[in-house]
Amino acid sequence: MPKIGGYALFVHCQWPLIADARTVFDDAFTYEGNRAVLFDVHAQITKTPLPLLIAQA
Repeated sequence: MPKIGGYALFVHCQWPLIADARTVFDDAFTYEGNRAVLFDVHAQITKTPLPLLIAQA
């Protein structure tokens, strides 16, 4: 995904949220290392796991 035209949920890179999300949600999201979940403005968002991810953040 390009670095422009999107948005992201960023967390502290030493916090295990992204690693946990990869384990639980697998490929439901696009990840950037251990610090962000990336979203494309033109893509449909998977709404089921998103509230769970936000609540954990």
